[in-house]
Amino acid sequence: MHPCLKAALAGTAAFSAALAAADAAVLVTNKAGFLSTTGATSATGPIPIVAGGLTSYTVGSTTFSAENPSTLNFTQDWTNRIAGNQFAVNGDEDINADFGGDVFSFGFDFVEPENDPLVNAPFVDSTFEISLCDGGSCFDSVQFNAPNDAAAFIGVISSLAFDSVIIRELVGGVENEFFGEFYTSTEPVSDVPLPAAAPLFLAGLTGAGFAFRRKRGN
Repeated sequence: MHPCLKAALAGTAAFSAALAAADAAVLVTNKAGFLSTTGATSATGPIPIVAGGLTSYTVGSTTFSAENPSTLNFTQDWTNRIAGNQFAVNGDEDINADFGGDVFSFGFDFVEPENDPLVNAPFVDSTFEISLCDGGSCFDSVQFNAPNDAAAFIGVISSLAFDSVIIRELVGGVENEFFGEFYTSTEPVSDVPLPAAAPLFLAGLTGAGFAFRRKRGN
């Protein structure tokens, strides 16, 4: 186990110090803990239903774009696993999200269907990489593999500010995954009071998988 992660699990106060000292990004899968710890709010609001086949679309303060030849599909409510509408991707789930300004945390609701409707192609258990970028330069990344046929939450907390993320499907194909609301926070985690949220947050760290990586140089 990474020494910074050990420090995080040792106590609430140690987590903030370890994250800042490591210049690291941490993946969190517990939505309640993430929202309480970071103070994140919805950056998109409810996902709308609009025309399909879009290369780029702005929802709230977040602009989504699909990596060619994929396109964004906002044409329906894709799954009842999470509340509200979601968007899908025509093609590999390779998308970018630009937040229009610096944030320290972001997360989103997510569903990977295996036996649910609207899978669209033979199922492949997908693995994704999220790269954090600021001013066009990406400096850190985490990976996730969500449970299938279940509501999931994918959140990332960084000690460094970022204004956009690149989400790439490392393993998978054109079978569908569904993206719900996106959440962001402009507050560094060290400035957020942690005691009430700490048990939930730490449960997310030790739950359904995480990735912890040191900052990469530009």
